[in-house]
Amino acid sequence: MSKKSLLVCLFTLATFAVFAQLRENVGIGVRLQLDSTRAYKIPMILALVPNGSAQSAGLLEGDFILEVDEQSTRDIDLQNVVNMIVGEEGSIVNLLIEREGSAYNFSIERKKYKYADIFYQSAVTDNDLCTALTILMNDAPYDFNNTSDTTNQYAGKETTGGGRYYESKIVIPGADKVFMIHSLGVSCIINFGPFSNTDEVNSAADEIISKIQTCFPDYYYNTVIEKTASHTIEIGKTYPNGFEAAIMQLYSTYSETENTYTLTIRVNGGKATRYYSIGTPAQTTSFANALRTIFNDIPNNYSSVKGIEHEIDGGLFSMSSSWFEVSPVPDGAHDCSISEGGLSLSNGCNCRFYSGESYEEAVDVYKQLYDLMVDALGSEFVFSFEKPTFDMSIPENTTSIVVFGIKSKQSYESIPLLALLFIKDSENHFSVNMLFHDAGF
Repeated sequence: MSKKSLLVCLFTLATFAVFAQLRENVGIGVRLQLDSTRAYKIPMILALVPNGSAQSAGLLEGDFILEVDEQSTRDIDLQNVVNMIVGEEGSIVNLLIEREGSAYNFSIERKKYKYADIFYQSAVTDNDLCTALTILMNDAPYDFNNTSDTTNQYAGKETTGGGRYYESKIVIPGADKVFMIHSLGVSCIINFGPFSNTDEVNSAADEIISKIQTCFPDYYYNTVIEKTASHTIEIGKTYPNGFEAAIMQLYSTYSETENTYTLTIRVNGGKATRYYSIGTPAQTTSFANALRTIFNDIPNNYSSVKGIEHEIDGGLFSMSSSWFEVSPVPDGAHDCSISEGGLSLSNGCNCRFYSGESYEEAVDVYKQLYDLMVDALGSEFVFSFEKPTFDMSIPENTTSIVVFGIKSKQSYESIPLLALLFIKDSENHFSVNMLFHDAGF
């Protein structure tokens, strides 16, 4: 994806909402593709947005849309078909649907619905494992609302954090248990076993991965070796210009009480963060040098960039705290500072580039900084438009964010980050800040 198309996505579609995987739109909630198996092209419903108007009205995956408001869709470009279907909230669209050789009429109200950016599709359609995993992965952004049996709490268990286990509506061939964990987010847990020794575990893991690779041959399969020597295979979607965080993880656990092993596939709920790779070499400019100097000094607690120390007087929340000037200051920044002590959760370097009442001026500064940062950091870095879920250093009133970091492997590792923040407070005051921090993606 080029920088220009990224900015169209960032500033036109999102309108400064924090980028999450779930977005909101108005329509009937269908994903379409053109079917070319007959003498002409016709739009087919590839997938339905959970709880969307189309699903509620009874449309099904595989239905063909013959007409929209009595206009034929035969040999019409897919985008034009989409334009025919969307419209104002509360209005009605009439569809003529072909299903198994018969025609049906549907009148569907256009409503707001939430949809996931990432859509998963198996390479095969007649495999029970592939089908089941695909259903779960596509329901992951919705926290498995459509695949959890929330009326049936699994085995009456509760997690140590006060969460809950629920049975899954989806059956995984060969799995011993399939359930959802509601605790600090929602995940689907698929257990295989028990196994009596590591040879059995390795043999079963090889077979499981082989089957999953049949389902998703173009994904990455990254083995992460932890400090404890345990292994996790992380599985995620690749793109020409980047990759997503792992949607699935395969790992083993050992029960000392039962002296057995279990293999687990974890399907990650909530967001599936998309990382974009920077394909251009880093520039050598004063702006780029300042960014890299501060970023590289994060592991050293900014010892090389700290300047004059200032004490902050009075107030419960500033008691015993202090702040340091930072040098070098990136071109365009009014100032950079590091706060330490008091009730501060972390030591982050914050550079302020804009503070004022003009939305338009703040947007211009934000756009310019995005371009400068991509050019300055180069191909060593990747970036995401999603707010790190558990990073409390990022202000809650951040309405848009671009998070940069060095991603040496496709995994959930904590690395230093560099974030561009667009902030709006309750009094419609806008700020554009750059945050250097040691809590990564």
